[in-house]
Amino acid sequence: MTYASDEGKSENNKARTYTLASVACFVLTFIPFFMVLYSSASTPLLLATIFITGVAQIFIQAFFFLHLNYEPNKRWNIIASIFFMVVIVIVVGGSVWIMHELNYLMCSSCKA
Repeated sequence: MTYASDEGKSENNKARTYTLASVACFVLTFIPFFMVLYSSASTPLLLATIFITGVAQIFIQAFFFLHLNYEPNKRWNIIASIFFMVVIVIVVGGSVWIMHELNYLMCSSCKA
């Protein structure tokens, strides 16, 4: 009987944790969105906010959803973390490169 009650507490705790992480990700998405939408800050502050909230989302998702806990004797978590960081660098770097090239090719009158 205690096993069933412990299992219920564990499932309730998991649901609460996933809900908390989801709400945190939504809040971290809407903060820069509304800052850009209403132009509420200078460009450098907007870029810093977007970067900081993006990095925070990466860590929230890695910890809560991918379960990459950084405990000792978890070799696969370290390997998965390295792979995760490499993929993030490739995706973000590729996106910035594509946006830069599109800006260069499409904005011929804007060239300095």
